Amino acid sequence: MNLVILASGMGTRLKKKIPKSLISFKNKSLLFRIVENSDLFSKIIVVGGYKSHLIKNEIKKCRLKNIIFVQNKNYKNTNMVESFFKSYNEISSDVIISYSDIVYNKSLLKKMIVFKKNHILLNSNWKKIWKLRMHEKNIFLDAENVLVNKSEITNIGTKIEKKMPKFQFMGLIRFNKKFLRKIKNFYFKLNNKKIDFTKFLNLLIENKIIKLKYQKTKSFWFEVDTLKDLAALRKYKIR
Repeated sequence: MNLVILASGMGTRLKKKIPKSLISFKNKSLLFRIVENSDLFSKIIVVGGYKSHLIKNEIKKCRLKNIIFVQNKNYKNTNMVESFFKSYNEISSDVIISYSDIVYNKSLLKKMIVFKKNHILLNSNWKKIWKLRMHEKNIFLDAENVLVNKSEITNIGTKIEKKMPKFQFMGLIRFNKKFLRKIKNFYFKLNNKKIDFTKFLNLLIENKIIKLKYQKTKSFWFEVDTLKDLAALRKYKIR
């Protein structure tokens, strides 16, 4: 099993002059926290972009032999889907994709490894987390819609129109290797290097490229987009 960590972002809302994934709390960067929980994987691929030399230095601190760095040189004009496909030639098995601006329990990776379908994780406790991150009236604007039917995702990444969704996407995706070429070919036909991952997943569903399953969880997970997010995260009792 491979892990791809998407770490090319600048994180301008955090007002730091370092890559977003290198934001630190309790003496560990977001990136380091993900990597240290990744001993379950035969290969770890980190995709950097903004100030990549700093990402490389952070990887060296991890002291792992099975970690590979890949660069998205055009990070300013592309998005995370493009960063993921920069890692395509390095992927040698089924893959879990992780955003690098999130903090989560290692148990979630185990959960995804065991469930051998193309799928994403959905958090059912997300509203409680969002209330720590922003004023309640802003949640409606910041969160994205997620609709499910039985075991499958039917819609993701669209604007919430009326009712708050039960779940929220967590930035963790599993693709099985036998589907990767098909997914890659579809991406290049779109010719949209700025598409974000949730909209891309939605197009995969709409165009019946793959069936996207899901697993739900209440386990700890936190997204860091702003200084307020970081302040709220620091209140949690995490090692």
